[in-house]
Amino acid sequence: MPAHVAILIALLLWTTDAAFAAPLRYRLEVVAPDALKGTVSRSLDLVRWENYEEMTPELLDRLVLEAREQARQIAATEGYFEPKIDIDVDRNLEPALVRITIDPGVPTRISRVDLTLQGSVAEDPTRLEQRLAPLREQWSLRIGEVFRQVEWTDAKATMLKSFAAKDYAAATIASSKATIDPDAHSAVLEVTLESGPAFRFGETHVTGLELYRPEIVLNLNTITPGEPFAQQELDQLQRRLSATGYFASVQTGIDIDPARAAATPITIAVIEAPPRRLELGGGYSTDTTYNLTFRYSDVNANGNGLQWVTNVRIAGNTQTGSLLFNLPPRAEGYLDTLSGTIDRSDIQNLVIHAAAAGVRRRTIDERDVHSYEASFHYADQSPQGADGSAAHALYLEYRRTLRRVDAPLSPTRGYVASVGVGGGVPGASTAGFGRVIAQFAYFQPLSVANALELRAEGGAVMVDHPFNVPADLMFRTGGDTTVRGYAFQSLGVKDGQAIVGGRYYGVASAEFIHWVNATWGVAAFVDAGNAANSLSSLDPAVGYGLGARIRTPIGPLRFDVAYGQRTGGVRVHMSVGVTF
Repeated sequence: MPAHVAILIALLLWTTDAAFAAPLRYRLEVVAPDALKGTVSRSLDLVRWENYEEMTPELLDRLVLEAREQARQIAATEGYFEPKIDIDVDRNLEPALVRITIDPGVPTRISRVDLTLQGSVAEDPTRLEQRLAPLREQWSLRIGEVFRQVEWTDAKATMLKSFAAKDYAAATIASSKATIDPDAHSAVLEVTLESGPAFRFGETHVTGLELYRPEIVLNLNTITPGEPFAQQELDQLQRRLSATGYFASVQTGIDIDPARAAATPITIAVIEAPPRRLELGGGYSTDTTYNLTFRYSDVNANGNGLQWVTNVRIAGNTQTGSLLFNLPPRAEGYLDTLSGTIDRSDIQNLVIHAAAAGVRRRTIDERDVHSYEASFHYADQSPQGADGSAAHALYLEYRRTLRRVDAPLSPTRGYVASVGVGGGVPGASTAGFGRVIAQFAYFQPLSVANALELRAEGGAVMVDHPFNVPADLMFRTGGDTTVRGYAFQSLGVKDGQAIVGGRYYGVASAEFIHWVNATWGVAAFVDAGNAANSLSSLDPAVGYGLGARIRTPIGPLRFDVAYGQRTGGVRVHMSVGVTF
């Protein structure tokens, strides 16, 4: 037989045997501390090839050989630089067993952190220290902690983002180094940021407008040319424009070219939303139970940005209809609103038929709002078991609200304070009266996972007889966002079998929150408050309990179970967002 024919037959027989041979199967078992086991089990090539249908002994041997170095690298990213790694392959089992045993050894811990700044920020020693101090305070990898590569990367990115958010928009990481001492099991971390030049805002350019004039956008911009750059200002502007209803999308930014630092242009790119919108909705609130809402809006009713909104809401024992006109923002920095409302409610055995119409002007910047209101109110109230009454008022009010918080929708640090002063005009009201209301909320992080929230509010109506003031300008309290553990508006003045509004009210609350992770938290709280016709009879009702917290894009969602000390009952409360 010729030699080449024999070779061909041999190759054919070998190929046939390989084709019909049973594929090699194996399973992976990782023996390691929890800090490593999950990451190793997910990251090795052995895991990705585990179900490969054409696995061969040779390929498995190669994967096992590579797994040792891969496991060593994974251990290093978790702070273990001298692990002992054993790999055993038992081919007698079906499937074969590949067992990786990792003894990570002593973890490498951070012994020193050096954070420095260079560039134009370093020209003024005082300013240098002012900018460096918060970076050191916020640095997440503390001395004594285990060095981990992912946390090291995140810490550097967070430091750069925080620094570049104010003044130095083009800042970069000039150098970073983690020096590992394997004998001492220690790591020295060094990061230097290059600040680049200090940026100032320049002119504003808007793109994407078709239906509206540029003034619709520009009049909502409170940033003035020459003002020092702050990312917070751009974020605030973006939120403000998004909330108008004019736009489906808003993006704000600047040019971070260092050559344009003296007057970097602001760019605002918008996508306009459909002007008309019809909404039907339903929901549930522990204050007003089930509700149904009908809303129709036209944000360009006159072709020049005039907004028209009509709203009908049926919620438990409350029915409300409203008509609202929002005028386009003015160049002077004001937003003007005309509104009308009719309302019927039957809460705590008190039936109220009310109507109001008015005009309101407020400043644009949400962090410091001045608002001025002139409105006419009428209310007819019928308490069960007592005489009814009716009152009207031409009401004038000035209110100022300060928001000094880190995030307007989900604050974790800072405070919100609001004071309103107003009164009913004599001759145009059932009786002349004065009215004042004050609200305060304080947010303080206690640690990475724990936070404290404090709230206090109160008000007074100065009038000889409370029935001479429309019911919607008097005070009742109790419910989801005031005194938990009590029914909605169940705290007030007893009149027959009903609870009516009082001339004075006060509410205080303290809440401790522990965040289990970035989304979920648990809370313990105590509330106290009431409403009365005199300060001497303002006897606070106390409620306390436990709750769950969920972070959402529109603020924290609260689910609370509260005990009302005065009634001896337990109530469930749900609410979302900040209370005022």
